[in-house]
Amino acid sequence: MARAYFQVYFSYEEPLKSLSYEQIGKIFMAMFQYEKTKEKPELDPVSDMAFYFIRSQMDRDRQTYEEKCERSRQNGMKGGRPRKSEKSQGFLENQPVFPETQKSQGEGKGEGEGEGKGKGKYNIIGADKPPKKEKPQRNIIPPDLEWVKSYCKERQNNVDPKRFFDHYESNGWKVGKQTMKDWQAAVRTWEPIESQEQKATSPAPKSIYREL
Repeated sequence: MARAYFQVYFSYEEPLKSLSYEQIGKIFMAMFQYEKTKEKPELDPVSDMAFYFIRSQMDRDRQTYEEKCERSRQNGMKGGRPRKSEKSQGFLENQPVFPETQKSQGEGKGEGEGEGKGKGKYNIIGADKPPKKEKPQRNIIPPDLEWVKSYCKERQNNVDPKRFFDHYESNGWKVGKQTMKDWQAAVRTWEPIESQEQKATSPAPKSIYREL
């Protein structure tokens, strides 16, 4: 396969620098002719001497190119680049595993799984006690009924948690026309009202009936 180019080296400068521009031009055109036909062109003796060094380099370049083409052709006939052998592909898979490595891997896996599954009653690493009960949040509307019961018990008031919850559940948890923002504050507001209602509905002391 013929090349579509030839190479020009800086080393050509030395034999050409003593020639005239006309002689250099003829040598340059001779390079084209020689690359295409492989025939030595006719030049004057001085130019022919300079072209001898250039022609020798062109021959070496052509030989290197043809050898490269031949290798590519041979590889193409074989189906491209040779595949890696099964031995090299399975090298990593067949690497020996030392007993110490297997032991350390087994211990790490066994200890990690055993501790993660068995340690702790509540399956929480480092937790020996049950999780604390969630504290009521005053700004969560609507609250849970159990939160209302817990808060009333904490304050030891007379507010009926179920009545309080049902009242605001029925009106969409509103205070007047505004949406409730703090249900604990609403419970505290109910405390004096509930106390007054209980006093009003409680029976009169026996001493009052005796006086009457």
